[in-house]
Amino acid sequence: MSKQWLAMTLIFILALAAVSGTSLFNRAGAKQPLPSNGWQYSNGYWNYWDSNDRAYYHTDGRHWYTYGNNAWAPYNFDRSFGRGYVREGYVVPTPGPNVVVPSHRVVVPVPVP
Repeated sequence: MSKQWLAMTLIFILALAAVSGTSLFNRAGAKQPLPSNGWQYSNGYWNYWDSNDRAYYHTDGRHWYTYGNNAWAPYNFDRSFGRGYVREGYVVPTPGPNVVVPSHRVVVPVPVP
């Protein structure tokens, strides 16, 4: 009788390991949903996520920047973000010593489809 209990326990443990093991793989391999449009607080700064562009934007109150390749760059409104409103003569800053590009990183990961 003890051999039967041992065999049943072993089968139960193997079944439990198989079920929990596959659920772990499914969670790790599942695609994460993209964040919704809006402002998100990350690394001490507010950044705007636009799902149409799949990009983050940031403003220092004077200029707009976009985040790509782990760096910020001046945004020239070449994507969908900002086209829905009048920019009232906004001029994209030319790179130089007068333009201080943000250096903070976006901590919220952007899932790649």
